[in-house]
Amino acid sequence: ARRCGRAMTESLEGLGDMFPRMRPEDVRAELDAFSDVALGCKISGAGGGGYAVFFSEEPIPEAIRPKIRGED
Repeated sequence: ARRCGRAMTESLEGLGDMFPRMRPEDVRAELDAFSDVALGCKISGAGGGGYAVFFSEEPIPEAIRPKIRGED
């Protein structure tokens, strides 16, 4: 789980290095606010913006949990 979270974050950081406007300071601050509960994060959506996706073993308060097909 930790490796998956780390890979998500490394992917985000790599894209941010190539496209700095994709990850402005206010977005970075929001992502960093969850670093104590999330194992990793990624920005998803059109052009790299839209949704912050966090990978966590524990539920994140006030987060929207995705519905995965086949899940009861």
